[in-house]
Amino acid sequence: MFYKAIITIDPSQLTKIEKVKPQKAFKRMLYMLTSGVISDKEERETFTAISILQQLNAVFSSKGINNIVRLSHDDFDFYFDAEGKDNDLKEAFDKYELEVDESMSTHFDSLLMVLEHDNENFKFLFEIKINKNHKVGKYPIEIHISGLLKDFKSSEGESEKVMKEKVKHIFSTKEKYESFVSSKKALFESFVDELKLNVQQFIKTDDVKVDYKSKIILPKQKIERKSRINSSKSTSYGGVSYGYYGFNDYYFYTWVWADMCHDNHIYIHDTEIISEEGETITEIGEQEVDASESELFNPESD
Repeated sequence: MFYKAIITIDPSQLTKIEKVKPQKAFKRMLYMLTSGVISDKEERETFTAISILQQLNAVFSSKGINNIVRLSHDDFDFYFDAEGKDNDLKEAFDKYELEVDESMSTHFDSLLMVLEHDNENFKFLFEIKINKNHKVGKYPIEIHISGLLKDFKSSEGESEKVMKEKVKHIFSTKEKYESFVSSKKALFESFVDELKLNVQQFIKTDDVKVDYKSKIILPKQKIERKSRINSSKSTSYGGVSYGYYGFNDYYFYTWVWADMCHDNHIYIHDTEIISEEGETITEIGEQEVDASESELFNPESD
């Protein structure tokens, strides 16, 4: 199990967002995105998007979150940290400036900035998505936050057996399981709520929404070692399953969680069940499901 939150800003509030003049790296990014032949309206929209991205970066910086791992323009990665570098924002934007060409400057649909961070409880992944064009009811500004538990960080070549031994105390009784996941969920939500307040302060909008999810992964087949974890690199789902550097060490425990629930008569509720790639399989609501009696959690079933 891991935790996910999505912070969104209502589209109706966009006109009220203060348009702060881009500085340094963000100014260069705006220049590269508007140097082609585009309309005044597109330039204004791009200016707003860059301004928002800059302000969100200020939000994260104020909390010491400054390690960028990915920068994408219309699903094309201009920067992808495959080495685990620290404080690499300038490097990411320098690379962006070098690689963006005039043909791409004339077209802008989406921007994506991904950062990582950790505290005493979680390894966090932040995905900041800004979409110029969005469907009715969809939000043009989204911050996706994933939180992996640091309690069960794995070592190189760790086996499924070792990981199950590491987590088994949580599953000894229903009460212990509920107490553990509830306390971790409360810590995660407290962190996100504080971040939400920072967003409201920096962007100066009251209408900020947060949607929380607890997630359990159902692997396609039995996993024997951490090395079996595949990085999907799926632009559709992203998140912790995308294969960002260093995350597999914190991710491995989630691959044995469903089996442990099944083997120990754990009751599941208010949880989203997802595939290895991050695709939603189903959701379990308030009505509890005994994982031991559900074919969904049976590792022997197809």
